[in-house]
Amino acid sequence: MNNNNHQFSIKDLAQFMQSAKDEEKPYIFLTGAGCSVTAGIPLAKTIVEELNEKFSLELKSLSVEERKDYGKCMECIEVSKRRIYLKKYIKEAKINWAHIALSCLIKEGYIRRVLTFNFDNLLARSCGLLGLYPATYDFTAANLNLHSLIDDPAIVHLHGQGHGFVQLNTQSETGTHAKHLKEFITHTLNESPTLFIGYSGQNDAFLPQIQQQFTGQHRLFWVDMGKQAAEHLKESILESRLANYMSCEDGADLFLLQLARTLECFPPIIFADPYQHLLDELDEIANYPILNEELLDEKSIRQPTYSNDSKQ
Repeated sequence: MNNNNHQFSIKDLAQFMQSAKDEEKPYIFLTGAGCSVTAGIPLAKTIVEELNEKFSLELKSLSVEERKDYGKCMECIEVSKRRIYLKKYIKEAKINWAHIALSCLIKEGYIRRVLTFNFDNLLARSCGLLGLYPATYDFTAANLNLHSLIDDPAIVHLHGQGHGFVQLNTQSETGTHAKHLKEFITHTLNESPTLFIGYSGQNDAFLPQIQQQFTGQHRLFWVDMGKQAAEHLKESILESRLANYMSCEDGADLFLLQLARTLECFPPIIFADPYQHLLDELDEIANYPILNEELLDEKSIRQPTYSNDSKQ
């Protein structure tokens, strides 16, 4: 086990990210529910409590202990009802500062790709706010053998999108999918340094894949709200000295904002100079189409006319 208790600072992380950018190997970030909670999308614990109230009949066959498990609860609820329940939160979610900071880091080239377990479109909306439109992929509907064709910068939804055809919620669904992602995970961990934030990895089929495929080709950071890493992380991925834990006790928003500030890519121009941002956005629009007849009419209006008396 890695017994080194030193935690890198955000300033240290910024230096690592600057070096990675200079070496043309910018970071890949992986985000979980902790990045969306301040946008109004609850964490799994809160969702489980609501499921027990709203779907008490559907969960009747579960034991008291099983009713505390997100995946087991979702297995007892019809797919259509799951979608309706989650869609309300996704639709009402507000763009939060964690995703705005991520967008700034993407725009300035410090992050080349964000993989997310979240169904929401907060990162795409945040990027659009900045005038950035990265490629977006849904890996529940993609040909995973073609992952090398991903265009960067990119947003990759690992478990589906709120408006997509499939959202993976149960342990059996996510477990099967994690096996299909094995080659992609291997490729991801071995081509760029990575940072995980807002994702616990607890009781998750994805974490063993990370542990198995991480070979130390590039550095890995694991960021969550605990003062120290959870035991299931210490006993797995964090055994490597190239896998480092960082705490974000005050939440993902403040952590990512401080990181963006340290790398001097915050605030974005939409907040620093909104008028210039608008002009930049308008500059991307093609000229307004005008018919030839309209041009002739305009010319005739602009040409001065003279009376017979004025010509004399």
